[in-house]
Amino acid sequence: MGIYTQVGEERALTASGGVVREYQGTWPGDNFITYYVIACKNAKEIYACLSLVTSKTDYNANRVFYEKILSTFEIHP
Repeated sequence: MGIYTQVGEERALTASGGVVREYQGTWPGDNFITYYVIACKNAKEIYACLSLVTSKTDYNANRVFYEKILSTFEIHP
């Protein structure tokens, strides 16, 4: 991902499939680290990703909220 480095292990998005990966890095021109969380899944020939960009502090403080968002991510072809 260039400026981002994966942190932690890839994990299952939900029991119905998909994956979540977490990354962190510093965007060019910024002097602070951002936390980038991406959830990906597919249904038939449709592939979709949902990404969140925040600080690691915010992500950890609101992890339950963010996990709820990611766990309800569905594709309805």
